[in-house]
Amino acid sequence: MGIAYPAAYGGGGGAGWMTRIEREISRDYEENTGFPGATTAMLAPALLRHASEEQKVEYLPKLLSAELTFCQLFSEPGSGSDLASLGTRAIRDGDEFIVTGQKVWN
Repeated sequence: MGIAYPAAYGGGGGAGWMTRIEREISRDYEENTGFPGATTAMLAPALLRHASEEQKVEYLPKLLSAELTFCQLFSEPGSGSDLASLGTRAIRDGDEFIVTGQKVWN
C-alpha cells in the first residue's frame, strides 16, 4: 500500500491517481491481509500533510509497510457513530486538556 506516497517515507513515489487503482485492486483483499484501509485513507494523508518531518520519518514507513496499523472508533451513548452528535469536549486548561464525555468501548 502507499503507491502514491513519497519514496522517502516508504511509499512507491507514484502519482496520486494510482491510489484509486491500488484501492480498487486491494479492496477484496483487505480482510485477508489485515491491512486496514483507514491507515492509508485517513491517518497517512493527515500525517503527510500536518506532521513534523520527524513524525513523518518515524510513522509513515511503518504505516505503509503494515508494521504499524491504525483504527478509528467513535461512539457515545445516544449517538452511535454519528460524529456530528457526539458530546465529548476537550477544553484547554493551561498546558493540559480537560476531556468530558462518555465512551462506549474500553
